[in-house]
Amino acid sequence: MKSSVSSAPEMQPPASNEFEAVFFGPGVGECTLMHLGNGDWVVIDSCLCPVTKKPTAISYLEAIGLDPSKSIKQVLATHWHDDHVRGISDILRICPQARFAMSTALRSDQFYQLVFEVDKLNKRVSSTSTASEFADIFEQIIDQTQRGPEFAHEGSILFRGGFKGIAVVQAISPSHATITHTQRSNITSLLTDQKTQCFKKFTPNDLSVAAIVSVGHFHLLFGADLENSNNPSCGWGAVVASNSRPQIIADVFKIPHHGSKNGHNNAVWTTMLSASPIAVVTSFTKQRTPLPTESDISRILGLTKSLYSPSCPATPKPHRRGGVDLMVRAATRARHVISDKQGFVKLRIDLSNTKSLPTITLSGSATKIS
Repeated sequence: MKSSVSSAPEMQPPASNEFEAVFFGPGVGECTLMHLGNGDWVVIDSCLCPVTKKPTAISYLEAIGLDPSKSIKQVLATHWHDDHVRGISDILRICPQARFAMSTALRSDQFYQLVFEVDKLNKRVSSTSTASEFADIFEQIIDQTQRGPEFAHEGSILFRGGFKGIAVVQAISPSHATITHTQRSNITSLLTDQKTQCFKKFTPNDLSVAAIVSVGHFHLLFGADLENSNNPSCGWGAVVASNSRPQIIADVFKIPHHGSKNGHNNAVWTTMLSASPIAVVTSFTKQRTPLPTESDISRILGLTKSLYSPSCPATPKPHRRGGVDLMVRAATRARHVISDKQGFVKLRIDLSNTKSLPTITLSGSATKIS
């Protein structure tokens, strides 16, 4: 899809007839903030701004002169990994009217009980984890709304409103088969055995909530961290075969799982996306081999010539510093330089003109990959 690109960030709020998507990803963590028109904003996942230490969605809205508590209508946690949920409880605290949604696969009394129990145990060792973030989220919802979270699964409508009331955010995963399998499993098996307990990084990730965002003629496919599964009733295979998902062709793709091979599905590109769509990939540098890899980037560039990232690919390992390295090596084996700039990729389009093309703005460490 054609678009115009600017490197000078426009820090004016979008008009009521404009869609805006702002993709954040400092190298560890990601967040997508979307204006669906008419002053309605939706937050998908959360990370902290390296500069303000606030949730990136909050910092951005304040920077463009908007009140987050009046702007944010919906918050979605696609899954429980810590690089996707940091700061969500703060967003809900600041925005008490916002609705909160999470994967239906985690809908069980045992999960709620486990979250609070693990949070209590972790506080005894002066530490927190993803479970602690969820405990804080649940407390915010109960205190402010007297109701529990909303739940996302294939076919569920997460938001409706925005421009002329026609904007829709619809979940396309997890599949019903995934939900059934997860809710039948032993919930305690989801935790690590470390002193500070947290949720495991499970593979394949088929619990994640992927979604389609539609506003009139404009469509965006949001891949979250959904991966392929050996079970055709789960993961991307289930999405492609689903009769409940909107049968649309998206022009913008938030690439799943940092562009990794296990999140790639050829059928998604050929049946759910236009030719050479605008694509956004966030990096993940907190491991020995950062994502996306060079082969990941090469594969994606074979499918689109419009690939953007809110942060530059990981740089080589830092210069060695004698005794400091010994302490670092004891804590982690993955050492890469992570940018401390607040970078983002911003896409904006006029919803009132069906012939309008998106404009892309790159800020900070954001880049077009070629």
